[in-house]
Amino acid sequence: MKGVVFGRWTVISDKFLREYGSQEKRRRRRAYVNCECVCGTVAEVAFIELESGHSRSCGCLLIDTLTTHGLSKTLTYKSWLAMKTRCTNPTLQETKEYCEQIEETYRTTLGEQK
Repeated sequence: MKGVVFGRWTVISDKFLREYGSQEKRRRRRAYVNCECVCGTVAEVAFIELESGHSRSCGCLLIDTLTTHGLSKTLTYKSWLAMKTRCTNPTLQETKEYCEQIEETYRTTLGEQK
């Protein structure tokens, strides 16, 4: 079982049983494994969650998915977004050439900022 990869998790131990549940009458046992995420986090993960695909990482996958270019809070990006909105709004009569110039200007400006 060691070395098997599920998403970003890599299994680093054999299965072990652990009890869960708050009421003594309803206590159950579930198989867990120790896993290491690609970001370095080590955690106990329920094996059923790995097999089913419900646990693919420690949470770093979501953070990486939501992170884009990191410039969305800049004034340049906000200006570009407003201009792009005007260009893609079918009720406004902007010319295609104007919109292409806006996009090219933003890409050039973005390249200078990095």
